[in-house]
Parts: sequence; structure tokens; C-alpha cells
Amino acid sequence: MLWLILVFIALFIWTFENVIDKFVISHDLKDPVTLVTIFGLVFGMIFVAVGVFLGDNFFNQSLILWAAVGGILYIIAVWLYFYLMEYGEVSRIVPIISLKPLVVVLVSFLVFNQRLEWYGYIGVLVIVFGAILISYQKTKRKIQKSHFFIGAAISVTAFSLRNIIIEHVTTDASIWSFLFWLGIMMMLSSLIIFAIHHPRIKKKAQLQGINIMAVTFVVSGFATVLFFKAIEMGTASLVTALSATMPLFVFIVITLISKYHPKIIHEKISKPILIRKLVAIVFIILGSVLLLV
Repeated sequence: MLWLILVFIALFIWTFENVIDKFVISHDLKDPVTLVTIFGLVFGMIFVAVGVFLGDNFFNQSLILWAAVGGILYIIAVWLYFYLMEYGEVSRIVPIISLKPLVVVLVSFLVFNQRLEWYGYIGVLVIVFGAILISYQKTKRKIQKSHFFIGAAISVTAFSLRNIIIEHVTTDASIWSFLFWLGIMMMLSSLIIFAIHHPRIKKKAQLQGINIMAVTFVVSGFATVLFFKAIEMGTASLVTALSATMPLFVFIVITLISKYHPKIIHEKISKPILIRKLVAIVFIILGSVLLLV
């Protein structure tokens, strides 16, 4: 049962990473491009280091090609995630980003003609209902009306395609060798982004934000390695199904922080809003489990 412990350690770390992401991008470093640059460099170095020690057969042309595509998709997905975090609520964004199983199933159906069991189609409907329910928010901000949904859709799709690539490639190759080249591509992409964007970091708060996120990404990067190790030790579908519970953990943590420490992160916590969010998250988790069993 070691794989189960590894999964929940990763989920615990990712939950608090989401909270820190929101705090930093709202208070210290309101720059998604700089954040994704730091993310790519830190995660890339971790993936390369782990890949060197655990991987084998590195010089596989197909592996390198797919890792390049996966790395680009990963950077795009994370950049949009930070963009959404700057404007949206954590307890809404994380469940929407967690719709990856739905997109994976749809792509598998359209590309590979993989059909679902009857309960899988129920899972699709349940997830869609949950996503609509948690996305609903009365607001005058344009980001919530248009850019939010476009950004969320692209981010979820990019994350999902990355997952499909990992599943496809690792059937014939070591996941650690794939991570090595994925890390290389993520670092290269980050350096290109930095060269183009070249942010002017002058304020003390910005430097503090960079330091906080660098440490956070180091911890989160090792959590990701633990998650991949859990997949290697257990079954991918079961590990992924368990990861679908993370929005519930985020919801609980954000609600407690909003209630007792609103200066850190404040979200509306009226009874109707909390009930709607909780019901939506339960629907998304249930639908994900139905898709993955």
C-alpha cells in the first residue's frame, strides 16, 4: 500500500501549493509569465535529475519527440493555470482544471475509437453538470465571462494531452527516461519565454514572491515524482481516480482560510455558495471515478 501513501502525500502538497500560488499571484508577483518560467526551470531540473538516476535507454527518437510535445503542452497548460489564478477563485479553478479525465476520454473516443461502458457515459454527464455548477458566478468582470472559459478549456486540454502522451509513451519506455527529456524541453521552453518576456523585477515583494514560488515548486516537483512513482507501483486508473479528490481538499482548506485568515485569501463563503461549490465538486469527483473504473 506504499503507492497509496505516496498519492496522498502528493495530493496534500499540491493542495497547499494551489493556495500559495493564489496568494503570491494576488499579492506579490502578478505575472503569470514569470511564474511559468520559474515553474519550467525548477520542474525541469528535478525531472532531469530524477531521470538521470532512474531512467534508461535515453536516446530513443520517438521518446524525445513525444517528450518535446509533452513539455510544450505542459508549459502552456501551467501558464494558463496561473493566468486563471490571477483573476479567479482557487476553489473554482482547481475543480475545472481537474476535468482532465473527461477530456482524456473524449480524445480517446475520437482518436482511438475507445468506447465507454454505460456508467462511463453517466460519468461524462455528471462531470459536465458539476463543471457548469461550479463555474456559475454572478460577476461583472469580463475575464469570468469569456477569457476564463477559453483559458480553462485550453489549459485542461493541454494537461489532458500531456497525460495521454505519458500513458502512450510509457507503455514501451521507462517513465523516468521520458521525464528526463520532458524536463529538458520544459527548461528550454522556459528560457525562451524568459528571453522574450524578460521581466523587470525591481520591487521587494516581487523578489519575495519569486523566492516563495521557487521553494514551492521544488516541493511540488518532488510531489509530482512521488505521484509518478505511485503510478509505477499501482495502477494508473486507480491513482488518477484518487487524484480527482484534490478539489475537495482545496475547497476545505480555502474555506477555512477565508473564514479565519481572510487577509491571506478571501473567497465568498455564504451558505448558498458553499453548498453549490461542494455539490459541484462531489459531482466532478463522482463522474471522474465512473470514467476511470
